[in-house]
Amino acid sequence: MSPTKEAVSTKNSPAPLPQFSQAIKYNGMVYCSGSIGRDPATTELAKGGVQPESRVAIKNLAAVLEAAGSSLENIVKVNVFLTTMDDFVAMNQVYDEFFGSINPKPQGSCYRVAGKVVSSQRLMSLNARARFVRVQPTHLHAICQGSSSSVSHISPRLPLGLSQVHRYTCSPYSRNVSQSHFRLASTSSASASATQRKTPDIGLEEPPPPTSPEPLSDSLNPPASTRPPPLDLPVRDPSSNLFTHLFHLGRAYTTFYKTGLKAVFTNRRLLRDLPDTPPPGLPSPATSVRGSASAATIAGAAHAPGSALSRSLDKSANPTRASLLLRARVRHDSARLPLFALIVLICGEFTPLIVLVFPRLTPYTCRIPTQAAVIRKSIEARRAASIRALSYVNTAEPTAVAKVADGHICRSLGLGSPLWDRTGFDVPWAKTRAADVVKRIVQDDAMVKNGGGVRALVDDEVVLACEERGIDTLGKDVASLRSRLEAWVARSAPSQTGDVEAALKEATDKVRRLLLGLEGSIR
Repeated sequence: MSPTKEAVSTKNSPAPLPQFSQAIKYNGMVYCSGSIGRDPATTELAKGGVQPESRVAIKNLAAVLEAAGSSLENIVKVNVFLTTMDDFVAMNQVYDEFFGSINPKPQGSCYRVAGKVVSSQRLMSLNARARFVRVQPTHLHAICQGSSSSVSHISPRLPLGLSQVHRYTCSPYSRNVSQSHFRLASTSSASASATQRKTPDIGLEEPPPPTSPEPLSDSLNPPASTRPPPLDLPVRDPSSNLFTHLFHLGRAYTTFYKTGLKAVFTNRRLLRDLPDTPPPGLPSPATSVRGSASAATIAGAAHAPGSALSRSLDKSANPTRASLLLRARVRHDSARLPLFALIVLICGEFTPLIVLVFPRLTPYTCRIPTQAAVIRKSIEARRAASIRALSYVNTAEPTAVAKVADGHICRSLGLGSPLWDRTGFDVPWAKTRAADVVKRIVQDDAMVKNGGGVRALVDDEVVLACEERGIDTLGKDVASLRSRLEAWVARSAPSQTGDVEAALKEATDKVRRLLLGLEGSIR
């Protein structure tokens, strides 16, 4: 008797359109439709970017497999589709949370969907096939490899209606998928005519040489790989063995640091792919161009983002906020990589304790939450002490304010060692450091305003932007920080737009006054 098809349905995963099933069981295999990052209870997309959506998408897939009598451990193949490979590292971190401990690993691939098919939206979709018995019918697997499977797409940034979500559901892969093909974390893959081969955690199959490097898809937010990956620590069961708990704890930290170190090299590759970017550590050939363009960017802050000025800057020097932050963070992380690698090699499992004592020795991508909290607490305490000292200065006297302004700016933003505070002297080169950070903030404010405003920033970047401006973040929710950042950007914007030099000087003065608390408190 020939095998029969059986549809799988569960309320623990989003309901499909009437034309589709969540999965089909056939001849010992479960064939799953596309899984999206939509909460089945609220029918809303997960908020926070590609990582929360990837996590929900895999959980939805697990619910369908459970309803079919299978599980993630039985998956034999996973396909992930993204419209931008900037999201690959962030998605890969979540993928490893679910599949990193599964053996044998499922075969997996990640494809970039052609932009002309799905417009300019940033999408992610995932589908899989799994066994619900321990037999893999290879002949059936080969047949289905060439067939068109249903794939659901989701938009992390722009929530769509249900009809829009499934707009491209029935499109064949051969016309929707570009040549870029990434392997997923901790998987091995094989072509239709080749044997399987081992691959590193993050690998890349060489696509045909592109005509030009693909720019960052987001002009405001740098890639998620420039920020620390999520750290999921196991919770000890009182009845469990202490040694077992410590083992799992050490493995969680090892996975975190491993992912963070890989992200450093990923970011270096992304930086090299920028059209005007040399290898990290060398001055950019566009530095002089950006320096002259920054003043024009400030003056254009009051104009529409699509102005001729903004377009000419984007073409000539790529002065996007995302590229500048990517360069700064790569330089920061690359400088700390050798020493941190030595600490990990010597201290091993005790590294989380060492970094709490020396919190600034690690790259950004390897900072654990406790370590980041230690740094923030130290800076905010130092800022509060400097504000108390500033309260004794006669702010109505410009010369008196000028004497203490540079030192206060450096202390309030955590520039230089706090040991100098105890001596009563400003940090070395306080004037130069203060001028550089004010210039950077002025340029960043203009880019945020021209790039769509604070609402276009992801939550993590809102927190980091507040820290860079001396706004306290400990114990504050993202919504309140976002409103404070919006108030900052609005207050720092120049009122003069005709004269570039006058607009730049006005914006600089406003930022300095905000840092000194002379424009009203935003903290």
